[in-house]
Amino acid sequence: MKNFRVEFHFDNENTVTFFIEERTEATVLHKVFGNNSNYFDFKEDNELYRIVLDKVTHVAVKEHQE
Repeated sequence: MKNFRVEFHFDNENTVTFFIEERTEATVLHKVFGNNSNYFDFKEDNELYRIVLDKVTHVAVKEHQE
């Protein structure tokens, strides 16, 4: 498994970032968009976040080197 940094970018120049362990960039994107929902939920630092995918302008996925 690799550690990936995922950034959700919005029109208002805000960015939400989280880290996830997956095999490839494609599996990360499948996890984000593959559930046929308008939302993506994730937990970071014991807080639950919900991303409204319709408001996202683009998503960046990059392997994170610690």
